[in-house]
Amino acid sequence: MKDELDRLRDEVLGLFPRIEAKLGADLSAEQREPLRRGRAELADSSYLVLVVGEFKRGKSSLLNALIEQDMFPVDPDVATSTVCTLRWGVTPQAQVYFLPGAGDDEVAPPPKSIGLDEIPRYASEQGRAEGDPPVAQIDITAPIAQLQSGLILVDTPGVGSLNPEHTAATSSFLPEADALLFVASAVQPLGTVELAFLARAYEVCPIVLTAVTKIDQAVDWDEVLAQTRDKIASVTGLPAGEVDLVGVSARRKREGLKRQDQATIQESGFPALAERLWTGLVASCATARLSQAVEVLDAVASDCEAPLQNEKAGLTDDQALSDLDEELKAAQVRAQEARASAPRRSRALADDLEERSQPVRRRLDLAFEEISTEFKQAIENRAVLAQPEAAVNQLV
Repeated sequence: MKDELDRLRDEVLGLFPRIEAKLGADLSAEQREPLRRGRAELADSSYLVLVVGEFKRGKSSLLNALIEQDMFPVDPDVATSTVCTLRWGVTPQAQVYFLPGAGDDEVAPPPKSIGLDEIPRYASEQGRAEGDPPVAQIDITAPIAQLQSGLILVDTPGVGSLNPEHTAATSSFLPEADALLFVASAVQPLGTVELAFLARAYEVCPIVLTAVTKIDQAVDWDEVLAQTRDKIASVTGLPAGEVDLVGVSARRKREGLKRQDQATIQESGFPALAERLWTGLVASCATARLSQAVEVLDAVASDCEAPLQNEKAGLTDDQALSDLDEELKAAQVRAQEARASAPRRSRALADDLEERSQPVRRRLDLAFEEISTEFKQAIENRAVLAQPEAAVNQLV
């Protein structure tokens, strides 16, 4: 499956430069930007999985059981209050990023590298020493084989805690997440805050998986899972069968690992959760990112194609083409007729002119003859010769 997804990703990545080359100058700056962004997002093979849940629901215990390391603080009196990211890395280490101090002119201290054993000190409010600056985020890298697929787990402070900054920090990550792992509890039914968060999460995040912890403490955990699924369906509008949910027990997982008891490990529910996370979730995230990239390519291509399609549609309209064709044919016929009839019309015009001019010519000839006769008679009259100018005027 992974090889097939990698092959498809490479093929789609190859389409970006091909489309840019084909469209060339037809691409505007506004059209090039989504192409650049879409290609960069597809080329990034990491997938951000946000781990979210209400305060003290067992997120840290779940993560420790998943990675099979005690990396996050799980003391009953200690709760994670800082966003912690966990990704693959050859060298186990952590980088702490601080917030500015209370003063207006304070700047944030530089990041600090720490060992994994120091994470509880900076990840929880109870663990911090006096004088420690407030922590913004902790980025952890560790050689955890399951994370080599590209998953980045983001452990967040509890939503709905007494500290509103925790909810704000968690919500700020939600639009960036490729998937959401929501942590609920089998011994504490989903509350109003959790359901409200899930309703928004399903709208914003493309993939949501719910893990119900502490199933070992529930009398009838199958019924608890069914009720949880129905509640999520009621606020999201999804059919209950489409709500992705799995029950887990971190305590059973620890006991199973300690005794090397595969049956107990299986009963913990973590093998099913791991399959959904390490395999199913990576495939779902990769498929979703491929779909987004193809949508970007299609949108840009359609945008550039629209003017050509409009012009084509205008030219291929049946009635418009028919009218234009008739006009062209009529014009061609008139031109051909004019060329063919030009000599005939010229001869007819000449004959008509000749016929119409004959009576005029006869009348002119008679008139000139009368004038000539009168003039000859006049010059023989002595009285006329006595006034030659009058005779000339009469002739004129």
